[in-house]
Amino acid sequence: MLNYLKPVILLVGLFISSTCISQQTIALVEQFVGHKCSNCIPVHEKLDSLKNHYQDSMVYVNFHQGTFAIPAPGFPADYTTPEADTFFDYFELLGVPMFLANRMDTTGSFPTSYGSYFSSSIDSAIAGITDIPSPVDMTLAADYSPSLNMVFITVQTMALQNLMSDYNVVLYIVEDSIVSPQADQFGGTVTNYMHRNVFRGTVNGTWGTTWGSGVTNSTVINLPFTFIPDPAWDISNLRVLAYIRDINTERVIQVAYKSVDTPVSIENNALARLNAYPNPTSNRLRIIMPKNIQTLNLQLHDLSGRLVKELNVTQTKTIDVSSLSNGVYTLSGSDDLGNRYAQKLVIN
Repeated sequence: MLNYLKPVILLVGLFISSTCISQQTIALVEQFVGHKCSNCIPVHEKLDSLKNHYQDSMVYVNFHQGTFAIPAPGFPADYTTPEADTFFDYFELLGVPMFLANRMDTTGSFPTSYGSYFSSSIDSAIAGITDIPSPVDMTLAADYSPSLNMVFITVQTMALQNLMSDYNVVLYIVEDSIVSPQADQFGGTVTNYMHRNVFRGTVNGTWGTTWGSGVTNSTVINLPFTFIPDPAWDISNLRVLAYIRDINTERVIQVAYKSVDTPVSIENNALARLNAYPNPTSNRLRIIMPKNIQTLNLQLHDLSGRLVKELNVTQTKTIDVSSLSNGVYTLSGSDDLGNRYAQKLVIN
């Protein structure tokens, strides 16, 4: 189960000083493909070439969708997802391969067809996007706890101009470097093809959750999330991709991309200095405020990833946990300086 948490809005003076402010909008290419698609390998090669050229100014993700993505003899892998079907239908795509570039209107409608793929259409789309000054600075942290099989994510954002529309933030889970068969353009099959940046699912829903409405320049919004990865996924190849979308136009205004860092020892509070006791406990938990911290925004999850309690702590306090079922929980969150916390909690 993938879960999201509510945003924490801070003053600009509290934004983490080490954050590097982006000077341009990052290009997000959402590509729709299939492992039985004979035209897809040239498309992958083209995108890899563009990625090599634009480096960190561009990211791409591959949605496996439709008839050419369904498992079949010789093509056993299943990379299909409900989100890929939803996007394909909503943006009125006609087949694979096709792409969206920051969901901007480049041809009079949302989709841009790969029928003219080897023309300059995608090149000019990406160039145009990366020429746009960045409206939002956006960074990610993503840490995996092997003991909890849970990834702790923090999205840190700061508006660099007044943004007058309504916006959601969306988080994708992407797995890179998966080896499985892929049809080629010569009528054959590459049995050990490396599939790059395969979309696996969303953390906070297909269309995301609220980032802000009418956000003024220099406003800082930090958002914590958690998700539990599928055991079949290779944690070392997992990436988190986050973007902010204008919900009135569907345009993607900024993107961030981060590999999942592993491992993290939750038991030893490696994320930060959270002090909560007794642990195990049966009825009450005392949370000690760290030095020089004004506010702790904490969330308690069970091991399925379900959010069971939210806490806004402004001073050392004792909370009642007697209503919780016995079991192992995760207490995690962040403070007003951007430090992240996580600790395993046992209720008995």
